[in-house]
Amino acid sequence: MFLKARVLLLTFGLLNIFLASDPFQIFPNASTSFGKLAITLIITASGVLIFGELMTEKQHKANIILFWLMAMLVFLGSLIYEIRDSYYKTLWFEYSYSLLLVIMGVLTYRVYNEEVTASTSNPVANEDNIEVFKPTAPENRNPPPYEVKSVNVQIV
Repeated sequence: MFLKARVLLLTFGLLNIFLASDPFQIFPNASTSFGKLAITLIITASGVLIFGELMTEKQHKANIILFWLMAMLVFLGSLIYEIRDSYYKTLWFEYSYSLLLVIMGVLTYRVYNEEVTASTSNPVANEDNIEVFKPTAPENRNPPPYEVKSVNVQIV
C-alpha cells in the first residue's frame, strides 16, 4: 500500500501545483488577498508534499501530509468563498476542482492514518533503536546469601 500511497501523494502534489498556479486563468475571481494567499499556500504545501515523499525520513512524512491537509482545507475554503461571491459567473471547473480537492483530501487522510498507525504500532520498525542491556559478567544462578548485620546505637 505504501507504493500506491507514494504515487498517489506525488500525483496530488503535481496536480495541485499545476492547477493552482493558474496557467489557463481558471481562477479569474481570485482578486482578494485571501484567495491569493490560499493559492500561494497550496502551491507551497504541494511542493513540500512532493519533497516530503521523495526526500524525507519516514518519521517526518506524517507531519508533512498533515501540513498539506491543512493547507488544502484553507484553499478549499477560499475556493468556496470565491464561488459564493461570484456564483453567477463561476465556471463549472471551479465546482469540479473543489470536488476533486475533497476526494484528494479523503484519500490523503487515509494515507495519513496509515502512516500514523504504522509508525506507532509497529515495534519491529523501531527495534533497531532499542538497546538491550547485556551484562558484562557471567550470571550466577545461585548467588551467595547476604547477611544483614546491624549496629545498635544508644543515645544517652
